Amino acid sequence: MLRLRFYSTLLVLWCMVHAAGAQQFFIGYCDDELAAGLHPVGLQGIGDTRISAAIHMPRTRMVRYEGMTITRLRFAVRNGLKNVSVWIRTSLASSSVVVQSVAEVSDGWNEVELRSPYTIDGSDLYIGYTATQPEGYEGILAYGEGSELTSWLAVGNEWADYHEMGLGILYIQAVAEGTMKEREAVVLSVGTDRMLYADGSQLAVSGEVENLSASPLEGYTLSYAIDGTQVATQTVNGLLQPDATASFSHVLDLPVLSEGRHELAVSIAGDQRAADFYVYASSYPRMVLLEHFTSLNCVNCPPVDRLIEQVVEGRQDVAWVTHRVGYRDDEFTLEDSRQLTRFGVAGNPYVMLDRTSFTDGEPPAFTLGGYDAEQVGYMFDYAASMPSFVSLQAATTVADRGLTIDVVGEGKAFVSDLYPRATLHVYLIEDAVEAVGTQAGDANKKVHDNILRRFVTPVRGQLPAWTADGSTLTFSATLQAELAQEWVTDHLRVVAFLVDQAPTGSGYPSGQVLNTVETRVGHTSGVSSFVTTQPSDALWTTVDGRHVVIPRSKGLYIHNGRKCIIK
Repeated sequence: MLRLRFYSTLLVLWCMVHAAGAQQFFIGYCDDELAAGLHPVGLQGIGDTRISAAIHMPRTRMVRYEGMTITRLRFAVRNGLKNVSVWIRTSLASSSVVVQSVAEVSDGWNEVELRSPYTIDGSDLYIGYTATQPEGYEGILAYGEGSELTSWLAVGNEWADYHEMGLGILYIQAVAEGTMKEREAVVLSVGTDRMLYADGSQLAVSGEVENLSASPLEGYTLSYAIDGTQVATQTVNGLLQPDATASFSHVLDLPVLSEGRHELAVSIAGDQRAADFYVYASSYPRMVLLEHFTSLNCVNCPPVDRLIEQVVEGRQDVAWVTHRVGYRDDEFTLEDSRQLTRFGVAGNPYVMLDRTSFTDGEPPAFTLGGYDAEQVGYMFDYAASMPSFVSLQAATTVADRGLTIDVVGEGKAFVSDLYPRATLHVYLIEDAVEAVGTQAGDANKKVHDNILRRFVTPVRGQLPAWTADGSTLTFSATLQAELAQEWVTDHLRVVAFLVDQAPTGSGYPSGQVLNTVETRVGHTSGVSSFVTTQPSDALWTTVDGRHVVIPRSKGLYIHNGRKCIIK
C-alpha cells in the first residue's frame, strides 16, 4: 500500500537570503538552519523507487537575478538515498538544462558545485534532486507550511504539488553569483485571453509589470509587437512605487497573419516578455460527443432520456454514448466506465458534452435537472460551434465475429504544438438492446439505445503517430475487436474521438474532445473539408465575469451586455 508520511509544523518561512559579500545570493524558500526535531518524508510499501523533489522559482522572483550565474545547488536530506542527482529545469515536463550526479550524500545539507553553471535569463525555474529511495526509507526533509511553490514531489515521472497534503517547505536552494543589474521596470507576465484566434479577430492581452528601481515611476509606456513588428503602444499614467506591481490590459486588432503560431511580445524600459498564440483561417466540421451517465435503477433518468431524445432528433452532429455508472450498476455497466466519474459525475443522470466545462471552475459533467429543451439545445449548439482543427474518418469490416476498425485523422499543421499528447479513443456501441431488468421510473421502457459495449482502446486512449504532410498532419490506426454472439451486428456502431491530452499523473484528466466521428458497423463515415466557423462566445456571464452557457441557478446575470434576473 502506498503511504506518504508527513510531519511538519505550521511555520511559514520564505527565504531569499543575501549572503555576506554583496555578489552572492541564496535563492529558495527555506531557512539555512535545519529546524529542530525534523521528521523525514518517505514512501512506504512500494520497494526501491525513484523519487524527486523540487521547488518552483517563478519569473516574479527570478527576474531580479537575470544575468547572474547559478554556481551551486544545495539540498538537505537524511543519509541513505542512493543514485542522487541535482538538476535545474524550466518546467517539470521538460528535460533538465543542468543535471549533475552526486557521488556521496551526507546527512543534512549537501552542496554541489556545478561543472556547468547556469546563466539566469529571468524565466521560471524548477530546482530539485532525484534519488533512489530504498524500501522503507524516509530521507526527504521539509518543514513548516508549504505553498504551491515549495513542495513538489514525483514518484517516477508523475509530479504533484504535495503542500495541500501536508508537505512543508523543501530544503532546496540555488546559489547565484554575479552583479545585480540596475533596472527600472520589468514585465513579469504576459497572457492572451485564449490561444486560438480566427483570422482578422481581436486579441486581448493582460499581464503585470514591476518597478525594480529605487524611485517611483511616474507613468510608463508599454510596447506591443507581433513576430518582432511593433503593432501598438500603451501609455499608463500614475505612480508605481519601488517593488510594487501593476496589472495592465490592452486589446489589439490582429493584422493579416499566416495560419499557425505567432509571438506576442510586451516590453517596458528594454525588458520584454512574450507569449505564443495561434491564428486559423478555417476549421473542420465538428461532431459533439455526448457521454450520458444513467442506469436502469435511476428513477429520475427517463425524463432526461426523453429530453435528450427531443433535442438530438434530426441532428447529425451528436454521437450519443451511455455509461452505466455514477449511481447504481445495472446489467450494462462496464468496469472501465468508472474512471470517467472523475470528470465530476456525482450520480445519475449526468452528461458531458465533449468533456468541456460549461462554467468556469466547474467540472465537465453536470446534471440536466431543471433545464428545458431550448436551453439544452443551446448547449449542443454552443458545443458544435467550437472550431475543430482535427477531423476523423472511420471504416469497419466484420468477418466471423471479428471487427476491424480503421481510423484516419487529419489536422492542421499546428495541432502537434497545441495538442502534443492528444489521444485516440474508440467505443463500440449497440442500439435497440432489450434489457432484462426494468427501468426505474418507466416500467414500459424495455429497449435501450446507445449502450456502450466495449472500450476498444484503453480507457485513457492511445497516442496516434502523426505524420507531417505539407500544411496538414495525418495519422491512421487499425484496431481489432471480437463481437459477442448476442450482439446484433446491424445495431452496432463505432464512435472514435480525439482528446487533447493524455494523462500524466494519477486520476483522469479533464481533457477536451477535439472531434468525433461515428459510423455503423460495415460502413465508412467522416468528413475532412474545411469550414470557416469561428468560436461562439458565451452570451451569459455572472456579475463577476465568469462565463456560463446557460445560467444554472437563480440570480443576476449579464446577457448580451444587459443585466437579467433569473427567477
